[in-house]
Amino acid sequence: MRKRPVTSVSKQAAAAIGQCLVMSRWLTALSDYGVIVGQALLTHSDLKDRVSYLNIRDTLSYLLENGVVPIVNENDTVSIQRSRLGNNDRLAAELSGLIFSPLLIFLTQTNGIYTSDPAIDPKAERISSLLDTTDLGRSQSEGISQFGTGGVKTKIEAIQIAQEHGVASVVACGYDPQVLLSIIEGKDIGTFVGASSKPSIGARKRWISATLRPSGSVIIDRGAARALRLGSSL
Repeated sequence: MRKRPVTSVSKQAAAAIGQCLVMSRWLTALSDYGVIVGQALLTHSDLKDRVSYLNIRDTLSYLLENGVVPIVNENDTVSIQRSRLGNNDRLAAELSGLIFSPLLIFLTQTNGIYTSDPAIDPKAERISSLLDTTDLGRSQSEGISQFGTGGVKTKIEAIQIAQEHGVASVVACGYDPQVLLSIIEGKDIGTFVGASSKPSIGARKRWISATLRPSGSVIIDRGAARALRLGSSL
């Protein structure tokens, strides 16, 4: 392909080639450490079906338990618009809840989220930690930095999804070769966002809340609305 693909078919064909190249890089990089890798290609249709969702969870968990590193990506070769996850940030957030991960790490071009774009503002300050997504929304409205191809907006949306799954997140610089070790050791790098402070809910309810996309509407009266806010039964 001499030109960047523009049609849906050409993009899907390019994805078929690209996936092979991606896996080749991972195989080469991790083989030096004796690490075996596996591949899983998913779409939102796979995650919204409960049986498929649980099967994916069991398969990925089995791979991890046996020392295999699963390389997970969206199946761009077959996915269509209504079945797309949208970006790898969202996919990572969905997977963090799927396998009950305690922490989700986003490796980006900058060392975390800043009060403004550090590339153009010398006074930009790194935000060390955030308590909840309310703080994230406030920071976004004030013009925090952009990073990665999806920008900071997709990171924030993914962090919010992870929080719904009860997962904490860290945004840090992927160019630092010691970044993962530093995070594991609890060093103050990047931006840490804690898991949701809301009362924990069951795995199935988290799946409904964070993974399923609404496709209809429900009309309730004031009494029912009050009962729902209080957590009472209708």
